[in-house]
Amino acid sequence: MQKNWLRMEFLPAYSPDFNPIERLWRWMKTEYILPTVNFLVLDLAKM
Repeated sequence: MQKNWLRMEFLPAYSPDFNPIERLWRWMKTEYILPTVNFLVLDLAKM
């Protein structure tokens, strides 16, 4: 029995270079999240 409402789609292999949101996450990790975490860790070390 074949289901007409169900169709399988094959997606290409994952590539972060072709996904624009990956560039945003990379920027956030390097420019915002990591410096903030490093700053908080240094503050905790001073306590």
